[in-house]
Amino acid sequence: MQGQRIHYSVAFKEHNYKPEATFAERAIKWESIVHTGNRKDMSWAERWTDLLEMGVFDLPLVAQIVGELRDGISSDSDLIHIMDRLSFIAFSGW
Repeated sequence: MQGQRIHYSVAFKEHNYKPEATFAERAIKWESIVHTGNRKDMSWAERWTDLLEMGVFDLPLVAQIVGELRDGISSDSDLIHIMDRLSFIAFSGW
C-alpha cells in the first residue's frame, strides 16, 4: 500500500527472512533492508527513514514505557516486549 511504512524490525531479521508483502511502485528489494540493522550504530537507518516505521525511536515513548512498568505488567510476554523496546532505544543511542 502506498504510503505505508515497514516496521523497523525487518532490518534486524535474519538474511533468509522473506516477507509476504511487496513494494508498490518502488525499486526496492527486501534484501536491501533485511538484516542491515545495527543497534549500536543507527546510521544504517538514515537512508530508510521515509520507508521504515521509526516510532520506536520516539523518545517521549520512553515515558510511556516506564509508566507501563510502574503500573504493572499483566504478562511475561508483555514484560519481554517492553524490555526489548527499552533496550533497543538504549543501545541505539537515538
